[in-house]
Amino acid sequence: MPQRQTRSAEEQRLLEKAKRYLPGGTLGNLRFSDDVAFVVKAGKGSKIYDMSGNQYIDYLLGSGPMILGHAHAAVVAAVGDYLERGSTYFTLNAPHVPRRFASAPRVPRPPFSPSARRERSPRRRRSSSSRADTTAAMIMPS
Repeated sequence: MPQRQTRSAEEQRLLEKAKRYLPGGTLGNLRFSDDVAFVVKAGKGSKIYDMSGNQYIDYLLGSGPMILGHAHAAVVAAVGDYLERGSTYFTLNAPHVPRRFASAPRVPRPPFSPSARRERSPRRRRSSSSRADTTAAMIMPS
């Protein structure tokens, strides 16, 4: 087993900052003791690399969903292609209306659901309609 490199000053600074600002000094429920704690700088395939240049085998792989590993070429290409089109529109957009649902029958809302009660209220219909008009005016092409 290769000897672990000494922790860099930058990694030590980030670990101290994490202890100050993050609950438990971590982003999740995996917490290492101070003598072996590290900050991940990058990942590729089944490996992750810390800020000090140490390499680790990542047996967790994002708790399971990254079965292709870190930065898999096909995933990076697909995400890059998607991001070139924008990411947050704050209105209905094509990726959120999957084609497979286009011919699906509409499922009625139960009469006791909060959204169904709002739809029945004339006042709510008016205020929601005027909000939609205002929002549409903000994003319409000039």
